[in-house]
Amino acid sequence: MLYMDILDDYNKLLCKIIRSNHRGIVVLSGKEYFDILSNLLKIYYEKIKNFKNNIKILYVSEDFNGDCLYRFQKLKEKIDFLDIEKIKYRDSKKILGKTYDILILDMYRSLTPDYIGRIVETLSGMGIAFFLIKDFENFEENYTTFHEHLLTPPYKLEDVKKYFEHRFKNKLLQYDNIIIYDIEKGLIKGISDKCILEEAYPPERKKILLPDNRKFSDRIYKLCLTQDQVNVLSILENLLGDEKSIYLIIADRGRGKSASLGLVIAGISEILLNSKKIYDIGITSPEYNNVETLFEFLKLGLNKNNIKYKEIDKKKIVVNNKIYI
Repeated sequence: MLYMDILDDYNKLLCKIIRSNHRGIVVLSGKEYFDILSNLLKIYYEKIKNFKNNIKILYVSEDFNGDCLYRFQKLKEKIDFLDIEKIKYRDSKKILGKTYDILILDMYRSLTPDYIGRIVETLSGMGIAFFLIKDFENFEENYTTFHEHLLTPPYKLEDVKKYFEHRFKNKLLQYDNIIIYDIEKGLIKGISDKCILEEAYPPERKKILLPDNRKFSDRIYKLCLTQDQVNVLSILENLLGDEKSIYLIIADRGRGKSASLGLVIAGISEILLNSKKIYDIGITSPEYNNVETLFEFLKLGLNKNNIKYKEIDKKKIVVNNKIYI
């Protein structure tokens, strides 16, 4: 049964992140969190599925054996309606460029700043992250693999200072859109603002204006979700010029950089097909997973333009035997 003392605050949190397209965090302290977490996930899923077609969930742990594996499998059994992707913290680079609606971070044995920063930045607007902590009240006393990595002779584990843990805990207590709940003691921090979940809807998207004298087809431009993406496509049309050029795109997480590049390549391909030459288009990234979204929108753009292509493998696409990507 869902603990009623968190339900009201949780509904207000969901209401706020939906209305603002922001992100929320729920910290669960204690060992027997499985029932409450599965119920919170069901509530989120039932509400957000009205606004999103495909809800993506990522589970992150230090490892997947022993206690870590037990916690993952027990939770997975309770939320079989969700398809869970799982990774280890040390593999966090593999998810750069991807976006998730739900993050579940097992923090029992891991709290490495670089990993946490990378992973949280993959959370989408209206997304929610769950931090699983053994004991929030004594959070600073917990030793993790991060502390073990900091050790150098002749120091011992107890010599490691807990500066990051103190700061991390204080920020969780300080910022808005964060709920902290102890399974045994109840609500530690809730949501003070009033917000009715049943009346919550995402903000309307601003009207997108297409540039004049554009080279890419309207079909490509109309796949853009934001004006920023339209602007990127318009600028990168200049790649079709005779002069060599370099462009650098800088934007916050989730602004659609990968999607924009995929659409740009689709737009360029449509124009290059009119040439007699053969072209190679190279894409580089640390991991293939980092460019999955790019390839997704590349294929979406090609399909929208009714351009035939062949996937040689997941890393290579050939368009009409003229363009090799």
